[in-house]
Amino acid sequence: MIMNYGSFAYFLYIGVTLAGLAVLALILKNRTPRVQKAAVLVVALLNLFQHLFKFIVYPNYWGTGFNYGNTAYNMCALLIITSPFALLSKKQAWKDCVFCAGCFAGLLPMIFPTWYIGKSAFGWEIFRFYFCHALLLYSSALPFILKLHKISWKSWYKYPIYFTVYLVIILVDIIICVYLGLVSGATPETLHETLYASNPLWMMHPTAEFAWLETILDPITPDVFFSDGYYVPILWYLYPMCIVIALVGFAFGAIFDRKNFVADFKRYKTKIKNFFNKKKNCEG
Repeated sequence: MIMNYGSFAYFLYIGVTLAGLAVLALILKNRTPRVQKAAVLVVALLNLFQHLFKFIVYPNYWGTGFNYGNTAYNMCALLIITSPFALLSKKQAWKDCVFCAGCFAGLLPMIFPTWYIGKSAFGWEIFRFYFCHALLLYSSALPFILKLHKISWKSWYKYPIYFTVYLVIILVDIIICVYLGLVSGATPETLHETLYASNPLWMMHPTAEFAWLETILDPITPDVFFSDGYYVPILWYLYPMCIVIALVGFAFGAIFDRKNFVADFKRYKTKIKNFFNKKKNCEG
């Protein structure tokens, strides 16, 4: 059976993933917060284990040893690595960012499995792909579903910061892997070609599927960052991407933390009104 959009296998993988999330949520629904958090942590650690030791877990990777594919070489991999630590962290904004990004990074690749379209729908590699993204979705969505974590609207301006930091970590990770010889066929002399080919999250250039990005970004991005097929890594799209991420984060916060958002908005509105009234009285 071949994987295609709308095929039986396409809906099967998504359906099984969402059903698994529903089952886990139901099983953990009436458990204590401590048990719930422990369960989510186990899921996140299981995902971390399969990522770091895929050369042991999956037959198609047997004998390959630890290499580039076991590191933070793209956004999903970095989220898998940091999810357990975010869950244990007390940093509100970091948790907001990791869990929200993890939900998107876990589900969207399943909806758009471009790497596997036209290929066999069953096999160890495609199983690994759906398995790790399902676990990423579970460890990110369950804290919200089980009310272990509540998003704060005040985190919106920090999302672009974490996004930038994560992109830099990914870039540095690839560079280190090349110099350590962990990327097959890559050498320090071919570093740019390796980065250009891997292109995680389009940090090096827009892909053919997203060529329209260049048309949209051109009027609002300084020419020094990209022009005539030349792209400065990360910076070529960072400025507009940060604006979009901040706006989306603000909207999410206003929706899912509506009570605090409305209360704070009213308080800020009152402070501004009092400020201008005081200024008016002083001038009078």
